[in-house]
Amino acid sequence: MGIFIIKGILIGLIFGMPAGAVGAMTAQRTMNYGMKAGLITGLGSSAADCLYACIGACGLTFISDFLLRHQSIIHLGGGCLILGMGISMLTIKNARPQN
Repeated sequence: MGIFIIKGILIGLIFGMPAGAVGAMTAQRTMNYGMKAGLITGLGSSAADCLYACIGACGLTFISDFLLRHQSIIHLGGGCLILGMGISMLTIKNARPQN
């Protein structure tokens, strides 16, 4: 039973270790300045990631609401754009390749 707990802790530590530049910076600061500096660096990184996730979630909700609110105008504009592209292709002399 005890061996499973130790294995579980090791697996959790391995998968919980941050990868990338921020993880390397956290490890470097821990080795150079001690555990307190590494912990503060890791907590700052986690707080920034949490803030970015909240901004992303709110931003996606805002964009989704905007698109749903103006759906008919967007459809009308897209239809006009496609119609204009089709008309311009029909009016160009060299629209069809010559063999």
